[in-house]
Amino acid sequence: MRTRPELTRPDAQIYFINFSSAQRGGVLHPIRASPARCRRCRSSRAARSHIRSRDRPSAPAIRYNYLATENDRRVMVDGLKFVRRICSDAADARLRRAASFFPATRCKSDEDWLDYCREYGETVFHPTSTCRIGSVVDDAAAA
Repeated sequence: MRTRPELTRPDAQIYFINFSSAQRGGVLHPIRASPARCRRCRSSRAARSHIRSRDRPSAPAIRYNYLATENDRRVMVDGLKFVRRICSDAADARLRRAASFFPATRCKSDEDWLDYCREYGETVFHPTSTCRIGSVVDDAAAA
């Protein structure tokens, strides 16, 4: 979707999930709902990563830089307002239940929405790869 009519291409994606939980991998909610989510299509700021330790199994430090720019914040706020509107007005009861269940129902101001993003936002894609670095190819295979 385009969050503003003057844009020439979509800047947000709305997608629906066939189960309801507070976060990915979390416990399922006791309600039957199909929550909708929103994500930015193109970030204004690139993510950064760096090695924290020479210890090989140590995970790198990854800074996603979500919400780092005014444009990124605007896209998320406008996109989430749209999600709430379509879910609240939906004929499908599962969408209405999802809209009424999540903490976003308390969001009144743009700052409330940003607080919601900071608390519940997470990536939906593999930030670097599908496997932990070093776990797919062992020393024998590399020789």
